[in-house]
Amino acid sequence: MTDNWRAQGGIDMTIVLLEDDSLVRVAMSAFFRTEGIVVVAGATGAAMADLITLERLRPTLIVADFRLGSRTAMDEVPDILAVLPAAVPVIVTTGDTSAETRKLVEARGWSLLIKPYKPQHLLSVIKESRLSADRTC
Repeated sequence: MTDNWRAQGGIDMTIVLLEDDSLVRVAMSAFFRTEGIVVVAGATGAAMADLITLERLRPTLIVADFRLGSRTAMDEVPDILAVLPAAVPVIVTTGDTSAETRKLVEARGWSLLIKPYKPQHLLSVIKESRLSADRTC
């Protein structure tokens, strides 16, 4: 990539990345940073909520894996949302294509992104989510 996402008209943002697989978390964090996106990453909602509170962060979007050890994004993301001053878009990534998972995610008004996906597709979903959130504010 010759230009990062921000240089191509991307939106300034801070993303919370909730991913329990440390290798995936590191790789996704590095990708976001190369695109000019600030990212804070962790394995649990409680840890991320503590970090957000301690550092007084103002994330603009959450990207969470659906399966997080013995829990799911449905259990963990609310811990993060509870410490934010306003609602932010949530994108849940998963390889689970079941109708039940789709219903669970969409019932909360969150976006679902099925794995595998190309990094640029993730960026498109992020941009769409942020633009949609900006229009509803």
